[in-house]
Amino acid sequence: MNDVDEQTQASASHAGAPDVPGTPIRTAARSSTPGKAQPTPGGECVRPYVNDQLNSRVPERLAAGDWHVRWQTAIDPGFPANFVLQGGDRIVVQSSGRWQLFDLNGQSLRIDNFGPSDIVLDPTNKLLYLADKFGVMEARRLSDGGLSYSLPFSGGIEWQRVFYARRGRDFVVVSYERELQSHSPAIPNAVTIEAQDLGDPMQIRNETVASAHRNGDFFFATPRAFAASLGPGLVVAMRNEFLVTEMGRKVRVRMTDTFDAGPVSLDETARIYALASRNGRFSLWCLTPRGDRAFAQEFPPDARNPVPPAIKPVPPAIGYDHRAFLIAGQNIVCVGPDGKILWQNPAGGAVAGMIVTPDDELIVSAGSSLAAFDVHGARRVLSDFKGDMLRTPPAMVKGGDLLVASASKLYRVSAGPGGR
Repeated sequence: MNDVDEQTQASASHAGAPDVPGTPIRTAARSSTPGKAQPTPGGECVRPYVNDQLNSRVPERLAAGDWHVRWQTAIDPGFPANFVLQGGDRIVVQSSGRWQLFDLNGQSLRIDNFGPSDIVLDPTNKLLYLADKFGVMEARRLSDGGLSYSLPFSGGIEWQRVFYARRGRDFVVVSYERELQSHSPAIPNAVTIEAQDLGDPMQIRNETVASAHRNGDFFFATPRAFAASLGPGLVVAMRNEFLVTEMGRKVRVRMTDTFDAGPVSLDETARIYALASRNGRFSLWCLTPRGDRAFAQEFPPDARNPVPPAIKPVPPAIGYDHRAFLIAGQNIVCVGPDGKILWQNPAGGAVAGMIVTPDDELIVSAGSSLAAFDVHGARRVLSDFKGDMLRTPPAMVKGGDLLVASASKLYRVSAGPGGR
C-alpha cells in the first residue's frame, strides 16, 4: 500500500457506474459487537484465506492428541508454494505461476501453469477457476484439472484478476491493471468490476460459455483494488472509497474518506475489516455495512511502540468471537472487537499465514512449525518440520487434519495415535 497522494485525493472517476452518491465514513457514536458466530457446516478451504469472506475461519476445532505427519509429498521447489487449497476430494497447491492438483492421499494428478490470478475451487460444480497465462478466465475440472470451458470476461494478461466469485448463474470478476514493464513511464491506473450471467441452462460451445451475457460493468480510474464477498454482497476497497455491490451488478453503498485501501475481510454480519494507510501510518478499520466506522486502530511507525510497523498486507483473520489477527513482522497482533490491542506475541519465525477455529484458537504456520495460540495468546507447537521452512497458511481437511507446504514438500498432519 502506498501513501495517499495529496494531489489525487478526489474519489475515483467512474464509467457506467454509480448514480449512488458517496457517503463520508463517520465514526459510530456507539457500536455493538455481534454475538459469537457459528461455523458453517462443511466449509472448505476453497481459496486463499479459506473462503469468499477472506476471514480465514475454518469450521472445525482442532482434534485432541499428539500431532504427526500423516504423509508428505514432493512439490517443485522452482515454483515455491503460496497457498494450499482443499475442496471435495482434491488438494491444490498454488504457486507463483504454477499449480499442482493432488488427491487426499498426496498423489499428484496434474501440474500446469496459470496467469495473473488466484485459484478458486468450486466443489459444488466440481470445478476450479483461474486465469490462464494470457489472462483468460477458465473453469477446469476438479477431478483431473482438464479444461471444462472459458469464461467471456474482458481483458487479458494486462489485468490482475484480484477477486472473483460465482453465485449460481452469476459470476463476478474484480481486476486491476498490471504494470507489465517496470521501466515504462505509464502508471497503471484502472480497476474494473465485471459481472456475467452465465445463463440457465448454461450453454457451452467450442469450450466457451455461449449463453453468457454481461449484466454489470464498472470502470474506476484508480490504481488498485481489493475485494471480498458474503452471499451476493461484494465489497470492493479502492483508494478513498469502499463499494458495496450486489455481485457487481448494482452499487448499493459508496463509503468515502481519505485513505489508501489495503486487503479486506468480512465477518458473518458483513462488517468490513480493512487495512488502510494514511500519511504513512497503517490502521485496522472496522466498518459496518452502512458506513459507520466502529473503530480505527492505528499502528505507529515508531519501533519503540509496542506494535512493530511491519504489518503484512494480507486480509485480517477474524475470529468467531470477532477478534482480528494481523501479521506484524514475526509477531501476531490480536485486536479485540472494540479495536484495542489485546496481545502481541512472537509467532516462532517468519509467518506464512494463519487460520481461526470455532473454539477461538489461532493456528499459525511460522518458521518450520505449526503452532496454536489460545484466546490469551499462549502458544503451543503442534508439529515441527525439522528446519523445513513453511511457506503457506495452514488449510483444514474435513475431519480436522491440516495441510501445509514448504518450498519442496506438501504435508498432511493428523492428531491422535496412528492418524485417522
